[in-house]
Parts: sequence; C-alpha cells; structure tokens
Amino acid sequence: RRYMNAHLDRKIIEIAETVKPVSVLMFDIDNFKPINDTHGHNAGDEVLTELARRVSRGVRDIDLLSRYGGEEFVIVMPDADVEVALNVAERVRALVADQAFQLSGAAGSQQVTISVGVATTRDPTETVESLIGRADEALYRAKGRGRNCVSSAELEQLSQRAASLPAAGGGD
Repeated sequence: RRYMNAHLDRKIIEIAETVKPVSVLMFDIDNFKPINDTHGHNAGDEVLTELARRVSRGVRDIDLLSRYGGEEFVIVMPDADVEVALNVAERVRALVADQAFQLSGAAGSQQVTISVGVATTRDPTETVESLIGRADEALYRAKGRGRNCVSSAELEQLSQRAASLPAAGGGD
C-alpha cells in the first residue's frame, strides 16, 4: 500500500508535464466474509490469490495492481481517461464474475463478484487521498446498486450537474 501511494503520487505530479490523466480503480470482493466464515481463511486466501491472477490479466502492463487492505484492491492507471478506466473496470469485473473460483479441499467452487469504483484526475495538485477517496465513494455507490457492478465518480458528478440544470423547452 505504501508503494502504491508513492507511485500514485508520482503519477499525479507527472500530469503537470504529460497533461495525461490518471485513473484509480478501487474494488473489493462482494460478500467476502461468508467465504472465510464458511470455508476458512485458507479458502479466503485462495480466492484472493486467484482474484489477483484474474485481475492482472485484465489490466495493461503500465497499470499497478495493489492490495489496499483486507479484500480491497486498487489499480493505478496512468494515461487513462474515464472511458478507458471504465472499460478496464468492466473487463476486470467480468473476469472475476464469469467463472466460479475452484477452491481446494471440501470447499469446491465459489462464485465471486466484485464491485468497482472509478475516479479520474487531470489535476496535478490533487492529492492521493482525494483521488482514492473519490474512487472509494464510487465503490460504495456500486455496492449500493446491488454489487457486481462499476460506478464512476466523474459520471456521477455529470449526472448530478445535469439534474440540477433547468428543464429544456417549455419557454414562453
């Protein structure tokens, strides 16, 4: 996590030179606690290991996948605008959800899904904490929408702005 924070800080600072956006995907495993409680922590560790394998196949070589804490992960995506980040987020979500995880022993297989929050910045003065905080808020919105989905901080802001505009037409 410390390495990821330092890496993300460098990527944000580089925006001033490159004028290229940086995106963050924050995701966690939906309903992970029952996996540990039902099948044990070894099964939970197997899920985390397989999750990292699958997610790694869905990101670009320049992206950094990092465990943030517990069952929560962050992907730092330099030179990725909102559209690119959303495409990667959806691809990663599908890689996890589309095939059950095979666990050793009596645990058998386990269906696993993730919820993903996306935040993007083009501001070289934005802090790591702010960008991750916005991705975290988007993650919680994804969970609130029923889990196993992607939510974007930027798209949420756009829809809020659009909702606050006066209705078109109907003038005198």
